[in-house]
Amino acid sequence: MVEIKPRIGIKNVEFGSTTKIALSQLGNPDEVKATDEYEIWEYYEISLSLFFNVESKLLNKIELEEVEAQIWGEQLMFSTPESVKKIIELNTKEKIEIINKPAPCLMYIIKSLGLVFYFESKKLVNISAEKIENQISLGGQL
Repeated sequence: MVEIKPRIGIKNVEFGSTTKIALSQLGNPDEVKATDEYEIWEYYEISLSLFFNVESKLLNKIELEEVEAQIWGEQLMFSTPESVKKIIELNTKEKIEIINKPAPCLMYIIKSLGLVFYFESKKLVNISAEKIENQISLGGQL
């Protein structure tokens, strides 16, 4: 089980961490992909993707699709948009931006926390967390 901590990252791998820290905490990724912006480490068993900025080589974004993934101590995967919205409102006063994409997609975005909740067919399928601009990393770097 992996828990996203808004503005921080995940246990032992915080935003701003190096690939060395991720490697020491999570082991070798199952696959490494590259885009113009990111080096993406995929961990299939826990449905986790880590996005390292290609220029800084630091962790900038995390995506989770794991059934047991948690945020605010709650397992939300496959929950309805209404259920997720209630949990968000119980845990933060931050504004929720709702984006209705062409059916069956929906997104809840909380920019101030760097969070995006992706829904397909009225079920949560992905939680994305990003480092916020001007955010200071709490973790050390190797």
